[in-house]
Amino acid sequence: KYDRHYYIVAYYVGQDGNLDNGGLWISDHQYKPNPGVLYWKTNGALVAVANKGVFTTPANACGVLMDKTSVKTMRVCTNPNTIYIFTDGTNVPTLVGGRANIVQGTRADSVQLQSGHCFFAPVAFTAATAVLTHTFPDGAAGSGWQALTLPFRAQMLRIDGTEYALNDPANHFWLYEFYALGDDGKPQFEPATELNANTPYLIAADATLAGRTLEFVGTDVTFDKTDDTKCLVSTPQYSLNGSYLQVTRQNVYLLNDEGTAYQWTDESLQMPALGTWFTTTLDEAARLGEIQLPPVPQSTDALQLAAQDAASAVQPVFDLLGRRVATLPVGAAISSLPLSPGVYIVAGRKVKVGQ
Repeated sequence: KYDRHYYIVAYYVGQDGNLDNGGLWISDHQYKPNPGVLYWKTNGALVAVANKGVFTTPANACGVLMDKTSVKTMRVCTNPNTIYIFTDGTNVPTLVGGRANIVQGTRADSVQLQSGHCFFAPVAFTAATAVLTHTFPDGAAGSGWQALTLPFRAQMLRIDGTEYALNDPANHFWLYEFYALGDDGKPQFEPATELNANTPYLIAADATLAGRTLEFVGTDVTFDKTDDTKCLVSTPQYSLNGSYLQVTRQNVYLLNDEGTAYQWTDESLQMPALGTWFTTTLDEAARLGEIQLPPVPQSTDALQLAAQDAASAVQPVFDLLGRRVATLPVGAAISSLPLSPGVYIVAGRKVKVGQ
C-alpha cells in the first residue's frame, strides 16, 4: 500500500512468480525486519531495541525476550524479578552485574522473586524451583496486614531454612484470602487453605518475625504469560485485584499504611508492584467508604504464654529467633536480667540490651 513517504512489500506463499526484496521501505532506502531485543517496562509498555553485541538491561525492565539475537554480553538490571527469556536456539550471553532469572525456551532451572518488585513473563514457562521472598517490616509497622500477589503455586513456606505449615496455630504469621460477602454486604476474609498462582493474599506477622523473611517455595511450577493473566478474586459487588506491574488505576480501595483497611480513593494512582487493591461495581451512595480487615491473629503459643505470665505477673522475653529466653517481672527493667548483649522482644516491642 502506497503512501506519500512509505510503502510495504509483503511476502506471500502459494502463488506463482518471484518475490524479492520484501520489507519496509522509506524513500529509496530499504529497511528490513531484523532480530532484536524486546523488553517490557514496569508499567507493561513494550519496547524494541536493535540487536547489539552488548545489551544493557534498562533499570525499568521487568521482562526481556531475545529471539535469535547475537548478543554476547548482557548487563542485568537491579530489579531482582526481571525475567529473561531466550527462545530455542538463542544463545544465553555472558551475564554481568549479578544473577538473573533465565528461561531457555520455556523452561527455567530456578526463579527467585521478591515482593514489592515488578515481574513480567513474556511467554508461559515452567520452573524446576521458584521462590518468592517477603520480608516483614521491622518495628511496630509489622502489626498490621500487608498484601501480595503470588505468581506461582507454592507448596512450602519457609523461614531461615525451617518449613512451616500454612495454618499451624503456633505460627507467628498468617495468610488470609478474600472469599465472600457477608450478610451485611461487606467483604469477608478467612485463612488461606492453599497458595495458588495469580492470586492476591493478605499477610501479617507478630513482632517475633519483625524484619525477618518468609519464603514461598514451589517446585515444577508454571508461570502464565503475564498478558493473558488476571489476578482477581471477585463477587458481583467487590473484587480484590492484583498485578505484577505498576499499573495506574482510579476509583479503587487501597490498603492503608496501618494495614487495617482498604480505603476508597478517586485519585489516579500507581498500584504497588505485586500488590493488591479492591474495586466495586456499586455507586457512591451504595459503596463502602472503606473495607475493614479482621484483627491480626495471635499464635496459640503466644496466647498460652500470655495467660501463664498474667497469672504469675511476669512477661516473656524472646530473642529474634522467637525463642523464649527469660521472664521479666512486670514493672522490672530488662537490664535486671542476666542476658547477653543484643535485641530482645518484650510485650511485642524490641528492646536493646547493652553491647
